[in-house]
Amino acid sequence: MFVKGTPEYYMDIARRDWIKKNIVGHKPSCIVVKITQDCNLRCKYCYTEGGKNKQDISPETVVKLYDQLAINNNSELFCTFHGGEPLLRPNLIAETIERLNQRYYGPRIKYQVQTNGTLFTDYAIELIKKYKIDVGISIDGYKCINDCTRIYPDGSSSYESVEKGMKKLYENNILFGVLFLITKHNVNHLTDILDWCKDVGIDRIGFNTFTPLGYGKEEDLAPDINELTQNVIKEIDWLIEYNQKEINTTRKFIYEREIESYVVRILNPEKCAHMCTDIPCGAGKYHLSVDVDGKINICDCFYGMDDFVIGN
Repeated sequence: MFVKGTPEYYMDIARRDWIKKNIVGHKPSCIVVKITQDCNLRCKYCYTEGGKNKQDISPETVVKLYDQLAINNNSELFCTFHGGEPLLRPNLIAETIERLNQRYYGPRIKYQVQTNGTLFTDYAIELIKKYKIDVGISIDGYKCINDCTRIYPDGSSSYESVEKGMKKLYENNILFGVLFLITKHNVNHLTDILDWCKDVGIDRIGFNTFTPLGYGKEEDLAPDINELTQNVIKEIDWLIEYNQKEINTTRKFIYEREIESYVVRILNPEKCAHMCTDIPCGAGKYHLSVDVDGKINICDCFYGMDDFVIGN
């Protein structure tokens, strides 16, 4: 990374200023990097079929992609380490970041990791702090709900490991968000999950809905659409009541990504809070995914579908 005050630092400022004034249009800036196909869990709906294969990406592949994205591109760049389970390969994450940070655009990259939350070793915590990596944890709720779908290969519970990992993040003052997947097992418990978030101190959340991809193609996990609709309404009511009370007392609130993005879209159609609610969506426009073998997909949601691979 460039040191403030050096010629390289000011050269990068000048380069970005020139691009801003002279280049029309933009390139995708939010990239999901599949660090590894390997995984220590066997979640029943995993769309990437984590753990079925073990191949890792090379740092050279990641750098080559960002080299192309950074040309004539003045925007901030985002790199989300994904898998499989990315924290199975902490050394590979560190090497990739070091390689990217040596590039002229390195200071512009903000790093994120989406993890199952079971592998927050001391070294992983050190990496997260050193490189200021934003953390997202995938979990489906409290223990009896989470254990319906997110399990180890032998069928045992992953909840205690995630709980231990979240505690370690709290102890190290590391902020994190949580991503839940709505299935038939938890669709009638969305407000219970919100109560659980409140009790354990989670305030950044997102609810995604099950899609039958990867391992999920063989599982009957889809929520009933009428139950989903009614429970999302209850979820919205819960958030309004809780946030109105907390914003007037503690000044804290629970942020739910999907609902917030739809509300912004309705109130201000010209503004997009989240690329998935843009019209058309951000696939290929704001977002790309790169697989371990270098294949470029227009969106991570289409992982494994060759029709949506646009190059390598």
